[in-house]
Amino acid sequence: MARKSDGDSEMKVGKLARPLVHCAGPPGGPKCKTALIIKEYTQGSAENAWEPGYDVTEYDLICTCGEFGSLCHDVEVIDEDR
Repeated sequence: MARKSDGDSEMKVGKLARPLVHCAGPPGGPKCKTALIIKEYTQGSAENAWEPGYDVTEYDLICTCGEFGSLCHDVEVIDEDR
């Protein structure tokens, strides 16, 4: 499955996603295969004065390990139409 881009309409709150880098579990431990997108911070909403020009869509997700944040390119939407 291809990763979804920043502007993809499928990447939104309430969708199931696959964390590609980490989940809320302990570092180095097993990673959850699914998580639920619970909040979206759209591109252009960040106010990081120390990182000008680095502005991407970010998400808050929840898995069985807990809640965690992730950048748009570290998550892919799970196709629920299979």
